[in-house]
Amino acid sequence: MQRDEAAYLFDMLIAAQEAKEFASGLTFQKFTQSRLHQKAILKSIEIVGEAATHITEETRLAHPEVPWKKIIRYAEPPCAWLFPSGFGTGVEYCTTGHS
Repeated sequence: MQRDEAAYLFDMLIAAQEAKEFASGLTFQKFTQSRLHQKAILKSIEIVGEAATHITEETRLAHPEVPWKKIIRYAEPPCAWLFPSGFGTGVEYCTTGHS
């Protein structure tokens, strides 16, 4: 059974709200020190991206204010979009098992 597009939009909303809640009051330093927060926030962002892949082109065109391509990229592994250049902190982060 195929899901309705509204269900995917709802998934995006809930996951985005959860990511915001998980990050509330969190400093970047605390984020980098907490695998729990890293995984919770990154998984929520991934869910937003994955759900966005199911949104029709018609809906995307009707809402050009939404950065659909950028959001859809979040369905990829985090290191692909967090550190696209692969240099500096990104290499360390992605090669230490945090992704």
